[in-house]
Amino acid sequence: MRTIFLILLIIASINKGKSQCWEIIYDGGNDNIVFTNLEVLNDSVFWVVATLVEQGQSLGLRTEDKGDSWSIVTWPSSISHPSSIELIDQNSAFIGAFKYSVFKTEDKGWSWDDVDLPPEGGGTQIRYIVFNNENEGWLTVDKGSIFHTQDGGSNWVEKGNNVELGIPSFRGFQAVTDSVLYFYGWHAFSSANSARIWKTINKGDTWNTLNLGLPTSELDFFFLDQTTGWIPCQNNTIYKTLDGGDTWSEYTVTDNSETYGFTTQFTSNSIGWVGGAILDSPNFYNAFISYSKDGGETWARQHLAIDTSYVLEYENDNRIRELHMVNDTLGYAISSRGRIYRYRGRAAECGPAPVLLGTNVLSPSFSWAAAEGCFDGYYFQIGSSPGEDDLLPPTDVGLDTFFHATAPLPENTTAYATVRPYNHQFGPAQSCESTVFLTPDCPPAPVVIDTGYCAGSPLLWGDSLINAPGTYTFPAQALTGCDSTTVLKVEAYAPDTSLIDTFFCSGSDGLLWGDSLLPQPGAYTFAYLNAQGCDSTLQVSLALANSSFSAIDTFFCEGEAFWWGDTLLPGQGLHTLAYRSAEGCDSTLQVTLQARNNSYVELDTALVPGAVFMGSTFYTDTTLTQLHPASNGCDSLTTIHIEIISNTRAAAQPSPWRCYPNPARGLLWAEGPSPNARLQLWSAGGQRIGLPKHSLPAPEEAGRYRYAYNISHLPPGLYWLQITWEGGTALEKVVKM
Repeated sequence: MRTIFLILLIIASINKGKSQCWEIIYDGGNDNIVFTNLEVLNDSVFWVVATLVEQGQSLGLRTEDKGDSWSIVTWPSSISHPSSIELIDQNSAFIGAFKYSVFKTEDKGWSWDDVDLPPEGGGTQIRYIVFNNENEGWLTVDKGSIFHTQDGGSNWVEKGNNVELGIPSFRGFQAVTDSVLYFYGWHAFSSANSARIWKTINKGDTWNTLNLGLPTSELDFFFLDQTTGWIPCQNNTIYKTLDGGDTWSEYTVTDNSETYGFTTQFTSNSIGWVGGAILDSPNFYNAFISYSKDGGETWARQHLAIDTSYVLEYENDNRIRELHMVNDTLGYAISSRGRIYRYRGRAAECGPAPVLLGTNVLSPSFSWAAAEGCFDGYYFQIGSSPGEDDLLPPTDVGLDTFFHATAPLPENTTAYATVRPYNHQFGPAQSCESTVFLTPDCPPAPVVIDTGYCAGSPLLWGDSLINAPGTYTFPAQALTGCDSTTVLKVEAYAPDTSLIDTFFCSGSDGLLWGDSLLPQPGAYTFAYLNAQGCDSTLQVSLALANSSFSAIDTFFCEGEAFWWGDTLLPGQGLHTLAYRSAEGCDSTLQVTLQARNNSYVELDTALVPGAVFMGSTFYTDTTLTQLHPASNGCDSLTTIHIEIISNTRAAAQPSPWRCYPNPARGLLWAEGPSPNARLQLWSAGGQRIGLPKHSLPAPEEAGRYRYAYNISHLPPGLYWLQITWEGGTALEKVVKM
């Protein structure tokens, strides 16, 4: 279960970093993963030995696709932490460890077989296993032996009997050819505890020390061939030999004296890399890798994605422990902080065009977004045409994405600013987009400023003291960067004296003015600074405002609610309300509320068809509703019922009814063909007039009936008598005398 947990833990940490020359292809993050060994077989296959510190377990990471995917490799139970690993081919590998044990796999680490070794009476730590090919290899034991095999590790021969000064603790071993080999190490008993390099040219029959005393045991070396080699050291130096180690030249790696080289490799006599740690963060050593294209005489630091988070408790560095370059454009490196880097050397690519900042275009400032791809910094340049640099030569700004031109550009010129990402191997990107801008035609108009000073306090302008009103001229620089002139129009400000009348309410403690409490009416004086910043005086005249009492009589109409402000008064009667007066003091209002009714009126009227009433013409029965204010202030609703009266007989037929006498003074008779007639009298204005109940109709003759009405009480005038019977409706004009 524990092994499964660790495998899941390390697989979950696989990550791809942002694309750079050296890109992160594995990031252990904060899982306390320490990488100790890197073994590269070819451009795609390599293994890494990892230690999980908190769990106290070691395992391997294996890739066959340049680090795009990984497999876990576990060791035999007797090996807790391998000290050496050597790949023979894609399937086969050796590992060595403490307790003088070596194991071999032929199935990519799924199973391991113990390798028989000769008896060893000295050391117990297998430090290096190095094979020239699938058959010939070497094995070193710290302070013990050097063994050689020519049959793929089945049999081993002692090759450490003739080592000058004796076999040391090994810190590096390289087989340059089948006969020429180098190793370096140190003896605890040697003077100054310095390390040495040993060399053999006869396949290990004899080993002699080289003429170079090294200042530390923590370093590495690399020989390109029998004569050319390099040794990075912990004092910001790298040593180079061209004669097999007889003489050495010393070169500086970085501009930081706290630079410590731990690993180096060259792919040719000119192109090489060195990695290690550099103290460019407080109390923390960051990983660094530098590149040389002149055989190690000069170096340029390449960009790495690094950070100082998740520092292990027992170490404060993130050194590059080991790097291996497959060729000029592909390589791998491991750091002690659980990161695996892959180098993909290629030409730098252009990024976004720079953006002009601000208004000063004589000495302009620019910023730009970070580029992508393989780059180690930016060149910034300005020219009179796109991509040129005749106005400002290429300036290396490192990884900054901002540039400010300190020297002014030519006036009234069209200029083009260009940012060119570069890397140390292939140089700057080509044909990058430029930003065009126009420098101003100087000089600009002078800047006029109206200002002043307070009495007794002169005005300081730059390094000039002004103590009198007037006009002053100073040289200046405009926002565009042009030389300009500032004209000051200076006046002397007099102090202000202000008067304010105010009050406080009775019953309060007084008026709070600023942080002063004014407890009673009177005059108070305060000092303050006016708008010009001059000392001034404020006089406050304070009065006492009493609370007020008001009474109001009002009403509400039927069906309405009465609100006073945001208070609903529930009904008629006396209501007392508290409020703030115009001065802000507590006051009382008594509202006497009366309920009033609305007015409702209904009227009946009659019109002949087409008659005009209240400005409108009517042909059918209609009901009108009018709403208007009543005399009591409430609503008055009047409903008018209009009845259209008409004669239904044909116009050419005589009426079967007759009225007499007509004109009439007292009794009015109506005679007609029906005993069931209904009679209605209307005024000329359309008002219905009630008639006394008429006497029963008396037959005048067969088929004729008479109706009698007394109209003596009516005022003289014109009336209409409407007669309705089963045969129709007749309308007779009646004149009252």
